Amino acid sequence: KSKPISLNSVKYICFELINTAIKVAAEIDVHNSDVDTLMEKMTHMETLDEIYTTVLDFYRRFYAKIKEAKMSKSTELRDKVMQYIKDNYMNSMLSVGSIADHFSISPSYLSRYMKDYLGRSLTDYIHEVRLERAKFLLEKTDKPVAYIAEEVGYNSLHNFSRVFKRYEGITPTDYRLIKMNRT
Repeated sequence: KSKPISLNSVKYICFELINTAIKVAAEIDVHNSDVDTLMEKMTHMETLDEIYTTVLDFYRRFYAKIKEAKMSKSTELRDKVMQYIKDNYMNSMLSVGSIADHFSISPSYLSRYMKDYLGRSLTDYIHEVRLERAKFLLEKTDKPVAYIAEEVGYNSLHNFSRVFKRYEGITPTDYRLIKMNRT
């Protein structure tokens, strides 16, 4: 501990730290083109301050790249989940659990993750996607409300009507009547 350390020993330790960073980057698929430049610089450094400053700068840039990669993967999952819901909203078995199973993640993680992005629960988002389609069908077709309920993923007219009223403030039938009277 109290024995002075040589500059070459410090360089060796720094090379080992950088090597560890490279391995971590490879494992999480973050590529760092600064490594070769840094290694070349390290061989010519003569003071501890130079080594400290350079390695610290390397790790700051490295951390920023890891953070950027993580954010990119996060938005990728969000987009995939939202697209999956849009593609499968008509399945009455669609739920937080079934979506989590599809993406091989836990339902609680998926719920928290999506709530952070959406500002509302994933269940609310599923209902919103279904109800947007239901409103379109109520306005543009003369299909029976029970048929529309099934088409947008609700397994009963009662459940559909209850959810529709909770989100829209009126029943599906009243919604249709109001829209018909406006045209």
